[in-house]
This record gives sequence, structure tokens and C-alpha cells, in this order.
Amino acid sequence: DNGLLTLLARAQPIEAVHELTNPQFRREPVSATFEGRDVFAPAAAHLACGGAIADLGPAVSDIALLPLPEPERTERGVRGAVMHVDRFGNTITNVHASMLRDALDHARVHAAGRELPMLRTYADAASGAPLALVGSSGYIEVAVREGSAAETLGLRRGSPLLVVPFR
Repeated sequence: DNGLLTLLARAQPIEAVHELTNPQFRREPVSATFEGRDVFAPAAAHLACGGAIADLGPAVSDIALLPLPEPERTERGVRGAVMHVDRFGNTITNVHASMLRDALDHARVHAAGRELPMLRTYADAASGAPLALVGSSGYIEVAVREGSAAETLGLRRGSPLLVVPFR
């Protein structure tokens, strides 16, 4: 119970949470470095095959939720923040593409004192150029083609940004 379900709980109501205590749904020995494979994969397989969630362990009534910043709509656009910096230096924000709907193709991202174009792919930018795009999870990311947005722009977790839609 480490806050892992925070974003899921914000996106949709959670119907039930169960602690994974049933040893039947555990691959032994459980790896110290790859626990997800040994604990979560057998539980997910059980559920995918139509098994009951109650088989996994007891229900939990209260879960830990992290105090993560939420994006905010303003008159100018959507104000958000960097939530994660990946190993390539791409910065993933808390602004989901669905917040901008039709205006996404014409949006600009203001971050680190710069105005960045919203592009579809990294290849749409020149080598070394900063850009914004929608990442595979649907959240807006700030990146530098063939570089690190974290290093080039000085972005880190918590850095503010503004996504401005233009029509």
C-alpha cells in the first residue's frame, strides 16, 4: 500500500482492493528485484481467466493515496507540472491529452521559459530541438529530440508548465 493506485483512483472509481496474500497465486521464490513478475503476474492471470478477486486475499477498505498535484484549467490553457523524468530525460506531465480535445494539434507548451511546439513524433523536430508530444500513456511530455529535456531545459519533477491551445 504505497500510493501506486493514486492516478487510477483519480481516473475512475475503484470498486475493490484486495491484499495479495494467497500463496497459491505467488511464484516462489519471490525475487527481491522483480517482485511484480512473481506476485502480480499470477494474480492478474487468475483474474484474466475469470477467477474471483476474493480468492487473492482479504479486501482492504482504505488505501494510501499520494498528494499529487492536479492539472488546473485557466483562462489561458491548462497549468500542470512534471510528474516524472524517464531515463532518457523526457519529462512526463500530469496533463492528459483529453483535457485539450480538438485544440491539441495547435497547442503550445510553455515550460522553462520557452514556448515549445506540440508535435506528433520526436522525428517531427530537428535534432537537439525541444518539443512537446503526447506520450504512449496519453499524457503530454516535454522532450528534446536525441537529447534530454531534463538537462537541456532544466526540468525536473514538480517543474511547472502551461499548455496553451491555439485554434
